[in-house]
Amino acid sequence: MRVITTSGQGTVAVKPDITVITFYVSEHSKSYADSIRLAEESTVNIRNTITEFQFDPTELKSRSFSVEPVTRLSNSIKSIVGYQAIHTLSIALKQSREMLNSLLTKLHERLKNTEIRLSFHSSSIEELKGEALKKAVELAMKRASLIAVSANIRLGKIIDIKYAGDNGYRYNDNSIPLFSRGESSKDLQLNIEPAGMSVSDSVTITWEIAE
Repeated sequence: MRVITTSGQGTVAVKPDITVITFYVSEHSKSYADSIRLAEESTVNIRNTITEFQFDPTELKSRSFSVEPVTRLSNSIKSIVGYQAIHTLSIALKQSREMLNSLLTKLHERLKNTEIRLSFHSSSIEELKGEALKKAVELAMKRASLIAVSANIRLGKIIDIKYAGDNGYRYNDNSIPLFSRGESSKDLQLNIEPAGMSVSDSVTITWEIAE
């Protein structure tokens, strides 16, 4: 049996409408308890600032929390000189660019030992996956038809479709690191414009060549 196999790739571009803000709080102290207390104070500061901008503070979720000893090596002897508390939190927000920039500016002003990282996503990701797959199938069929016409043959029935499912989806998000140092916002006004993102998918289809 003679066959024709073609592949198609589909890509859909979209402007992100969700911003995920991830906070990496890192506080150091000679005391184990004080390192935890300082980390908690920073967390409360983050939560209060988010609340001021009318966002739901319960959406701020902890991703991880740890306290590690800080050691120093002297004369081949390792000793504990303090503790570092690390708290990772994140929140997903849907808002205007202006509101986002105002919030980030205020956070940058208030947080001293916290790294802020942004990533951008789309709330319509499932619909975009469907559109990307549809384009992939249409392209594979168009290529098969073109080959058939050029070779003066007829396509028969489809005998195989190879599709990776969710594992075949690829989408890019844009990640931006920001480091807060507790600087005054008087001379600082963040102006972040997220880049576009895309969703891609692919499919491979095999046709029987009609006799």
